[in-house]
Amino acid sequence: GGTGRRGCNCWTLVRLVLWEQKHLELPSYGEHFDDSVLRLRRVFSVEVQSGIWVPLARPQPFSCVLMTAMTEDERPVRLCGHVGVMVSETHLLHVEKVTSAVAIPLEHRSVRTRVVGLYQHRDLLCPTS
Repeated sequence: GGTGRRGCNCWTLVRLVLWEQKHLELPSYGEHFDDSVLRLRRVFSVEVQSGIWVPLARPQPFSCVLMTAMTEDERPVRLCGHVGVMVSETHLLHVEKVTSAVAIPLEHRSVRTRVVGLYQHRDLLCPTS
């Protein structure tokens, strides 16, 4: 885990990409991001319920991908608690403890069954005419 370019966690990576590419500032939630899947799950739930993140039917560049991750308890459980960001309509950028940041196809075997939902920040939605 971490909060900057060196050793960032999944949420920090999303924050960095959306800030650098879209000038969208997202909260750090530093107190929640000690790499605890359960804490991450609570934060994501609140964010989605607040209406800040709008569900999408298909991935779009800069949309967030909510995924499952394993808890690190004695008896690991797979829960919603991981996030990445789409860098195109087909490729996801994310980071986990076992890898550096990677851009992979959303259909890659390591993530395709873990996707819980696709969301776009309301400030990045294209206005409809």
